[in-house]
Amino acid sequence: MKIIFNGKLQSHEKAIISMRSKSIQLGVGLFETMRVKDTKIICLAMHWQRLVNAAKQLSLVLPLTFD
Repeated sequence: MKIIFNGKLQSHEKAIISMRSKSIQLGVGLFETMRVKDTKIICLAMHWQRLVNAAKQLSLVLPLTFD
């Protein structure tokens, strides 16, 4: 499985989270599950907006932009 971790697309096995991370200490985090068909994400703009809104509510900075 590929994930974006610390701004880089990588294998999930390489993701190492510091014990000082807000996600560990406070349980802060977010994710979005997206359906892919023929290499295209279904309803990408809707998913992206939901991620942006959730990140703002949690005071998280998204490492990517979607235009």
